Amino acid sequence: MVKVVAAYVNGLLFSQTDDNGALIRSPFDVFLTINALAQQPDPNETPMDYSRRLLQLIQTRELAGTLQFVTSNPNRTDGQFQFHSQPFVFGAVELQGLKMFLSEPAAIPASPAELTAGKIGNCLACHPAPNFTDFTLHNTGTTQREYDLIHGSGQFSGLVIPNLATRDANYNAYLPATENHPNASEPFREIPVLANPALTDLGAWNVFANPDMPAPQAKITAILCDDQQPCPLSNAVLLDRAIARFKTPGLRDLGHSAPYMHTGQFDGLGNVLQFYRGTSDQARAGTLRNGDIQIQGIALTAGDLPALTSFLNSLNEDYQ
Repeated sequence: MVKVVAAYVNGLLFSQTDDNGALIRSPFDVFLTINALAQQPDPNETPMDYSRRLLQLIQTRELAGTLQFVTSNPNRTDGQFQFHSQPFVFGAVELQGLKMFLSEPAAIPASPAELTAGKIGNCLACHPAPNFTDFTLHNTGTTQREYDLIHGSGQFSGLVIPNLATRDANYNAYLPATENHPNASEPFREIPVLANPALTDLGAWNVFANPDMPAPQAKITAILCDDQQPCPLSNAVLLDRAIARFKTPGLRDLGHSAPYMHTGQFDGLGNVLQFYRGTSDQARAGTLRNGDIQIQGIALTAGDLPALTSFLNSLNEDYQ
């Protein structure tokens, strides 16, 4: 079954042009084009540096009063999306959201003053433009939230998770089922249920240092070791770092991606952003188990969320 599903996914192709041959672009991309803003990093420029440069360029143009907004889709006669019901626009609200998305705190964690003022998403830490993903692994708290909603606040922090030696000694008791271990019970790749507190989803923990999954080990090790070469940390230490980490998704065409998070916990983008406000508070308070340090840099007020949501919707595209 795994091979059949993999073959199907590998066969999915997305058109880069519409029926008339015009390039498919989001309102955000059209906004960059009409303002002659860089759409890709320069050679040897990282996506993070490109994102920071883009924010500076936009702020400079905004101060000069020369920014142009998008009011319709230039690639369609009706000026709208083909596969989305929202208006094809990138205006002042979307711009406000973009600036929040690209804004960073002065330091990690965000200061009390920054938390009060808001408008700092620190989103580019994990979702730098233009792909809006860093292609790595992060723990943003989705597993902990899911588990604690069922078993009670703070219960995930006390969950007993075996160390590497214990896990290695009994594959079937802890790791996912594979062709080599078809009877493995995989308790840490499960949906949590009230009747069994041992079940949860630990994400990359199930893959890292798993002898049945050799192919991704070098890449995961580099991620968990923050790209230190050679890695000075043991696999036992890195396994703890892998707890509840999941791959960073790209944010383009989110309108066709609901529900959100790897478990589909949230129906709408507003719910996702409110979740990040909560987990950033947990991370700063030290109550988010193995939480990503960048989460501590989020400084958003409730009033910031509509504009940030509008920007995320401006990344929608007419993929076919």
